Amino acid sequence: MKPRIIGIIILALAITAYFFKISGAKLLAVIGAILIISPTKHSQEMLKLCIQSIKRWKTIILTALYDAVFWLITAGILFVFIKWESLKSVQAQATIKLTSEALIQTELLQQNVSGLQSFLIYSLIAGLIVITICLAIYTISRALIWTNISKQKLTKKFFLKFLGLNAIWWLIWLPIYFLIGVAAAKAGTKIVILLLFAITAYFTPILHTLFTKKQLIGHSLGHGIAYGITKFYKLIVPITYALIIYIIIYQPFRLLQNTKFYQAATILLVVIYLAWLRTYLYEAIKKFE
Repeated sequence: MKPRIIGIIILALAITAYFFKISGAKLLAVIGAILIISPTKHSQEMLKLCIQSIKRWKTIILTALYDAVFWLITAGILFVFIKWESLKSVQAQATIKLTSEALIQTELLQQNVSGLQSFLIYSLIAGLIVITICLAIYTISRALIWTNISKQKLTKKFFLKFLGLNAIWWLIWLPIYFLIGVAAAKAGTKIVILLLFAITAYFTPILHTLFTKKQLIGHSLGHGIAYGITKFYKLIVPITYALIIYIIIYQPFRLLQNTKFYQAATILLVVIYLAWLRTYLYEAIKKFE
């Protein structure tokens, strides 16, 4: 089936969904419009890549396994950190006396300040340790994922340079997430965080794909950001196909809503879907390099 015909069908579904007040009508309309107006040759080429990537099921399963292990380990580390923070917070509250007498007497005031400083210092150190460990685990998992997708051998040189790339990338984004997260929490809105996450999720595969080709940190960062901006009009087509695939495969999982299996099934779906998406985007990004 030609991409433009697929776009017309999806647009018709969007109109139907709109009249019957079914959620997702606007998204379907955008998807349909993109496929209708996109150049036929480019859309057909991206559709072919999409179908070919689905056939790489061995790569997808192994990639999903690496990703699942990463998230399990990371979740465990964060759980321990949060529990530790809660325990330290309780201990700090027990030693700090916020009374009028404590604010007047110099000795008690110094004791309170000292206890608060100790808590903040330990929390900061622990937080930095957790971030460092998560960065290392993230880099290991992503190195395994991208070398598996690109059919390369993981070497020490590759890993160390990849670690440097991810460290710089995290240093760029973590402060932004923190500042915008605080602002969004005060404003009571999550849309800004979701938009920021979408931007990060868009550029990261581009950086990683470019790195697998030349293994140059500066080139991957500079060229990756420029590539993501200037080639967006081409990448929007594979992203559109990816959305269509997700919408299709998600429908059977809707039947599990309000059951105890829904959360686990959704997590499994997302992990496998992201494994396929990386495989697909890797080939698509290389096409425009």
